[in-house]
Amino acid sequence: GTTGRFYQLDVSDGQPVGFLSQADSTTSQLTKDDRSKVVTTHGIPGSAALVFPKGSDEVKIYVGQQEVSAVSQKLNRLMWFGN
Repeated sequence: GTTGRFYQLDVSDGQPVGFLSQADSTTSQLTKDDRSKVVTTHGIPGSAALVFPKGSDEVKIYVGQQEVSAVSQKLNRLMWFGN
């Protein structure tokens, strides 16, 4: 069979940016295994989808129906005014 993976890493140096392989992210150090997470789907996994839950400070990342990660929303509302 095949193994699908979701990757989340820093594109400048390939280092992990989140705890994908570890359950306890409060006391652990990031390791090379945190660069990816196995995705349990039938066949080839689809593209990742971002979900912005209303009232939440996290963006949830899904592959198929499986939540694979969540990241803090670092977005601010920006208003442009023309003269």
